[in-house]
Amino acid sequence: MLDGIFEIDKPEALVYHPIGNGNKKRLVAIEYLMSIDFFPDSPPKGYTGDHDQWSRNDEKGVWTLHVWLWIHNPDGMFAEVNPDLLP
Repeated sequence: MLDGIFEIDKPEALVYHPIGNGNKKRLVAIEYLMSIDFFPDSPPKGYTGDHDQWSRNDEKGVWTLHVWLWIHNPDGMFAEVNPDLLP
């Protein structure tokens, strides 16, 4: 539920990536989602500090924040995309 409250222990989504022939998936990240309705002009506050990289998705009406906990991301733990996982 997108209620405008950042809860560190309750991410809105889990991000999986296929491994091998694609029959199995590996948990690689968590994702937080916040409605743009609650934060129309600037990204929401998330983790303490300045490292969050919230991305605005106007098509879906949300801010997103990825946290790459189970796989290294050369662009940073909070980067929107992990280039190592691109096809």
